[in-house]
Amino acid sequence: MRDAHALILGFNLAFFILTYATVSLRIYVKARILRNLGPDDYVMLATLFFYTGVLTSQVIAVSHGEGLHIDQLTTADAQTALTVSFDIST
Repeated sequence: MRDAHALILGFNLAFFILTYATVSLRIYVKARILRNLGPDDYVMLATLFFYTGVLTSQVIAVSHGEGLHIDQLTTADAQTALTVSFDIST
């Protein structure tokens, strides 16, 4: 596969929607119906916040050329894409 940036964006969008839907439904049920929000729910919300940051960094990296073949990138774009994707992950 020579060009994977559309695939990366598609996976990011799919998991973003699934994750937010799942967490939102869980928080709704625990807070509104059961009226029993526990520490695990707060940890889940914090994790969702950090996950959003990771997805944001991946989208920024894709906009700078991550997922494209090295022949299709300028040196500056390749360096920016790698820097953005590894700065958040490490």
